[in-house]
This record gives sequence, structure tokens and C-alpha cells, in this order.
Amino acid sequence: MVGLAARRHERLQEVSADIRASGGIAIPVPTDVSDEQQATSFVERVHQEFGRLDILVNNAGMLRISSVLDANTSEWRDMTM
Repeated sequence: MVGLAARRHERLQEVSADIRASGGIAIPVPTDVSDEQQATSFVERVHQEFGRLDILVNNAGMLRISSVLDANTSEWRDMTM
């Protein structure tokens, strides 16, 4: 089960179709992770659909080398700009 977030709706549909074709479950959610409310809504949607969120991969923006436990939302916003 995979929740997919990205700004490009078409690409989300393609990736989710590939996952489903392989027998997986995917929920594509158009999301701009530089908008904290959209990012929060995405997490809430995935949690609602699947009942939990095990892993979150943010593969957008710049890279900060630090523990996720020490990161604050300001640093997360910087990583997406």
C-alpha cells in the first residue's frame, strides 16, 4: 500500500497505475509539499485510507543533513523550496 504525493497529477496517475498493475494498492494525492497544509492533508488522507503511516519519504527540494527527530517545520519548509 502506497500513498503518492506530487504536484504533477498526470505523473501520479501513471505511477499509481503501474503499482496497481503489479498487484499493489496506491492512492495518488496531488500535493505541493511546500504548502504545509497540503502536506498535512496528504498525511491525514493516507492515515485515514490505510489506518497507519509506516514510512514517509520526502524526495523534494534541498537536502538537510540532520536527524528527522530534531527537524522543525521551518526546516521541512526550507527543504521543499
